[in-house]
Amino acid sequence: MVNHTKLFMLIVWTALSSVSMNIFAQQTEYDVKAVLLWRISRYIEWPVQADLNDETEPFILAVIGKDPFGDSLKQAYSSGELKIKNRKVEIRNFSDITEIDKCHILFIASSEKKRLTQILSKIRGKSILIVGDSRKFGEQGVQINFYFAGSRIRFELNVKSVAAAGFKIDYRLRSIARIVGGGKESTQ
Repeated sequence: MVNHTKLFMLIVWTALSSVSMNIFAQQTEYDVKAVLLWRISRYIEWPVQADLNDETEPFILAVIGKDPFGDSLKQAYSSGELKIKNRKVEIRNFSDITEIDKCHILFIASSEKKRLTQILSKIRGKSILIVGDSRKFGEQGVQINFYFAGSRIRFELNVKSVAAAGFKIDYRLRSIARIVGGGKESTQ
C-alpha cells in the first residue's frame, strides 16, 4: 500500500521544483545582471566625496546608450526591497553625455563603444562606479565589466580604474573577479 503522505509530499516537491525551474528559465541575462549590480555593490565602499550619508536621497543607477536591460532594472528595484547603500534605487536612462555625472553607478551600454573614451574622460575623478558588459571595456577603464565564461556570467575588475576613483573593493569580491588594468592577475 502507498503511503499517502509520502505521495502527497512527492507531488508537492515535484510541482515546486518545476515552478522554480520555470522561474529560473524565464530569467534573462539582464535580469541576472540587474541583481548582480546590487550584490556587487554590497562589497564596494564608495569614496567619502560620494556623500552617501543621507539615506533619504535615492541611489542613482543609470544606463547610457541603448538600454539592454529593458524592464529588468525597474522590476528588480521598483519594490524598494533591493537597496544600495541603504537607499532606495532610482533608475535613469541617459543619452546625453552631459548628464552622466548625476549618478552613483553608470552602466555603459555596448551601443556606446565609439564614445567610451569620451564618457570615461567626462567622469574621471568622480565617485561613479562604471559598469559595462562589452568586450575590452574592462581593459579600457570600465571598473566592472561582465562577461560570459561558458554559460556563467562573470566579471572583470579594472583595479587601476577602481583605485583612481577612490573605491575600496572587499577582498571577497576581488577574489572572484578576473583582474585587469594592472595588479595581481586572477585566473577566474
